[in-house]
Amino acid sequence: IVFQWWSASALVAYLAIARFAERRNIKIVLEFHETLDTAEARLPLIGPLIWRGLSHVIAKSSAFVVHSHFDFVQMTKQFDLPQDKTFIIPLGPFTMATGSSSRSATLSWRW
Repeated sequence: IVFQWWSASALVAYLAIARFAERRNIKIVLEFHETLDTAEARLPLIGPLIWRGLSHVIAKSSAFVVHSHFDFVQMTKQFDLPQDKTFIIPLGPFTMATGSSSRSATLSWRW
């Protein structure tokens, strides 16, 4: 199962699915697109609840995906993710912006 972390709007569903997966020995990969939505983090009481819930999802995850070296450094430090289970997989390919497919073919092959 792959969870995509964008905001806490899916947190309750992720917790329920993670519990279901754990009982059936199904692995979870947590893909980070950002740490915590800044608007959500500023809400009184909500920010700490989100952190607590997310920590449970992290604990039940087998691997983690980020999309850049910057994200790797930030997420592994902020969430104390194990570096050996955190993988950088770039977003893309974005050939429509460059007009070149050779870079996208290289990235697709490497990843």
